Amino acid sequence: MSTILDTVLPFFALIFCGYGAARFGLLAPGSAAGLNSFVFYFALPAFLFSLMSASPIGEVLNVPFILAYSSTSLVLFAVAALGGRALFGVGKGEAAVLGLAAVLPNTGYMGIPLISTALGQ
Repeated sequence: MSTILDTVLPFFALIFCGYGAARFGLLAPGSAAGLNSFVFYFALPAFLFSLMSASPIGEVLNVPFILAYSSTSLVLFAVAALGGRALFGVGKGEAAVLGLAAVLPNTGYMGIPLISTALGQ
């Protein structure tokens, strides 16, 4: 349990600091969009490049992992999209957005950094 807390607690502390900064006006309105753009276009690609360039090619091109991740994502996308159409009666466009929202959230922003921290890379 201690290992999990040691890994996850800094991430939630950072999220809480960001929330507090926005809540108490320490960040200008619209600055979240700028921070998100910076992370999405610069910090995250640089982080991924540094991780992948330091890894052996066999780890990067791990076919069983790629197939497992892709097939799981495809199934989850289909369940969310078809479920959205059946349960909420949304159109194809909205169903696609539901599918993407089910598959992609926080993979880059939290998933990869959490795994890197947990594995010590």
